Amino acid sequence: MKKKTLIGIGVCAIVILIGLFLTRWYIDSQVEALEVVETALCDFTVEEIVQIDFNDKTTQSFVKQGEDWINKAREDVHYNQGLLKNVAYQMSHLTSYKILKNPKDIGAYGINEHSKVITVYNTLNEVNTFRIGNKVPEENATYVWNDEKEELALVLDINLASIMVPTDEMIDPNFKAPAYESVTKMSLSKKNQLIMEVTRESESWSVGVPFITTHKVLDGQVQDYITLFENIKKEKVVEEVGDLESYGLASPELLIVLNDEYKLEFGSSQNGLIYFRSSEDSGIYLIKEAAVNTLFEVEPFSWIDKTLYTFDRKALKEVIVTKGEEVYTLQLKESENVPNLNGHVLDGTTKEMLLSALEGLSAYSYLSNTSFEENNPRPAEVTIQYINVDQSEVTLEFVPYDPSFDLFRMDNHIEFSVEKKMVVDLIELLKNTLQAQVEQ
Repeated sequence: MKKKTLIGIGVCAIVILIGLFLTRWYIDSQVEALEVVETALCDFTVEEIVQIDFNDKTTQSFVKQGEDWINKAREDVHYNQGLLKNVAYQMSHLTSYKILKNPKDIGAYGINEHSKVITVYNTLNEVNTFRIGNKVPEENATYVWNDEKEELALVLDINLASIMVPTDEMIDPNFKAPAYESVTKMSLSKKNQLIMEVTRESESWSVGVPFITTHKVLDGQVQDYITLFENIKKEKVVEEVGDLESYGLASPELLIVLNDEYKLEFGSSQNGLIYFRSSEDSGIYLIKEAAVNTLFEVEPFSWIDKTLYTFDRKALKEVIVTKGEEVYTLQLKESENVPNLNGHVLDGTTKEMLLSALEGLSAYSYLSNTSFEENNPRPAEVTIQYINVDQSEVTLEFVPYDPSFDLFRMDNHIEFSVEKKMVVDLIELLKNTLQAQVEQ
């Protein structure tokens, strides 16, 4: 039994080897029939070609309108006109490198139902149809079958370069968004959740959301962000658009809205690419994820001027700083001896030092959830009252939080923490300044 089995296996192996040999011989015999013949494969001049159809993974039809080429099914998508014009040129100048006369089986050269098919039409609606077969790396060439002439040619790859570009990559890669100068409002949302909104008045930007109060945006911050749009380059277009959910665009990972109308939407990612669409057209594109990652890395707190309170020196009458029993009153106006600290006259240098210290008070971090502290207010350890000439007042409160930080409260709202050392240093500065004035 074992001997018969071994014989059977041996016979099968021999049959397989013979089959492989005959297949190789058959293909080699066909290759040997190739003749070096340079001949035009297309019957139309570039001026005569008015339509080019590509049938590969999808079917796309490009027609000539004036000097431009458009996709009949995707007229809204901007295509690379230089590339499409070169496709028409290469089709009209398609020339054989070698010709295989009367091939016995074009399937052996990759010409089958899976082949990429390119059909060109002239002004008389006549057609030339070409099927792309196997590559021959050692020749830097590819087999091409012409349906009308029933001719199999070997065409140099350099003459197929534009033709072989996938249609979803034939798009204009450039993205055109509104210029920075025309933008007066910008909002950013993630998963339909508004995370930041900035507005411009003249040349100054301010941010509301996510903050309780409005804050000044640092100079150049918005412009630098909008400049990042220049990194958006379209790599591919989705030729057969399905459900937006499948691209992560039903609820975008990031949505940027300019002037309440122009939208940039970023969806899910795959293989280093991310789905993208904008108000520029209705196309869905794939762009390089690495090129736009910075757009996602938005931290509103890093955008703002972190000064706790910006006062108008010309309108400021006095500042009262209180810590327990310690009270320091800096009078600036409406007093005979001004400026003074607790009645002790200050020289200009000392006054400037104290005002600069007050102007330098800054937030350390943003606190997104302070409802408990606001609903259960604790007494402040230090307060600063700014009183203006018109008797309007603003009070800053510093509430103990931990050994290193205080909560900053203003108008009964808390949204920032501050370094405790900063507050301590201010009190020490006032104390030492007053002591120096007393000793004079």
